[in-house]
Amino acid sequence: MKMNRYSIIILAILFLMGCNGKITQLPDKPYHHIQGGFRNPPGSIKPGGFSFDHLWFGVSRPFALLSTPDIRENHILKTDTALKQFFSNEDEDSITWIGHMTVILRLDKQIIAIDPWFTNWATGIPPFGPKRDIPPGIDLHQLPSINTVVISHNHYDHLDIPTLEQLPDPEKITVVVPLGVSRYFEHIKFKEVIELDWYESKTINNIIYTALPVVHYSKRTLFDKNETLWAGFSIESSKGKKIFFCEGEYGQIYNQIGEKYGPFDLAMIATGAYLPRKVMKGLHCTPEKCVQIGVDIRAKSLVPVHWGTVRLSTEDFMEPGPLFREEALKKGISEERIWIMKIGETRYF
Repeated sequence: MKMNRYSIIILAILFLMGCNGKITQLPDKPYHHIQGGFRNPPGSIKPGGFSFDHLWFGVSRPFALLSTPDIRENHILKTDTALKQFFSNEDEDSITWIGHMTVILRLDKQIIAIDPWFTNWATGIPPFGPKRDIPPGIDLHQLPSINTVVISHNHYDHLDIPTLEQLPDPEKITVVVPLGVSRYFEHIKFKEVIELDWYESKTINNIIYTALPVVHYSKRTLFDKNETLWAGFSIESSKGKKIFFCEGEYGQIYNQIGEKYGPFDLAMIATGAYLPRKVMKGLHCTPEKCVQIGVDIRAKSLVPVHWGTVRLSTEDFMEPGPLFREEALKKGISEERIWIMKIGETRYF
């Protein structure tokens, strides 16, 4: 009976995905502001319409997740090693991959949590929905006090309310989100919650946070698609170091970002969840196009994230990272600029 209900939910989602309502541009607003929500930048790849592939993907996923993925032996750092790396030089700027899209940045001696997801489920109705196969590289309680949280959009694997509720001393934490996203955690007494439109910036403790357009979408229920904004972010330290992160499909917008906001010292680019293409086209880029995003924004070092943690699609669990590296080498990017990180690993920059 539970599986039947779950199948009905999937079919309803797929039906709504195939519905194309009329788009009405809001007067005196930027292009991406439309009646009832937002849309992608001009010229973006559009998702494919409803097809058998969507139906088969939705119905087959619960059964596919019953298996155990093959995990490369050196994909995960041991906890002791991860903690030793993380605390070995607290005065230097660093990046720590917790898993999936979750990254801890140490910048100007501040701790910045990006899309923090530390729980087991990326769904509003556990146990139905994606469950992480790999635990966080460092547990939430093992981290130092967090100064700032940055959230890219409202998907459950990026905006995890249980994680936000567990953050210690929320009254000392500033949260930066795209337009409309703060509605989901108004019950948490953060120091400040700042909503940004694309191209808007906010300086917090001498670090500049700028929301930038990406080709993606927002959705948290059956009925709220694109009601809140999604964004990539530029994060610039007081010393001029610039970090970029994003999730989404490839588009001409990234070249524009590179021209106006680049170069970047480091780019964290969501690389997983790209197969089957008829389902993921317009939502997530292939590894080759993810590398191209890094090239377009003129990033010195590239870090593929959003892979090897939870199964959201049909590509092999361990495929995205190595394939990203392979595609980057084909584009002439040197080995030392391609950071295929282990879960829990810290690198200094």
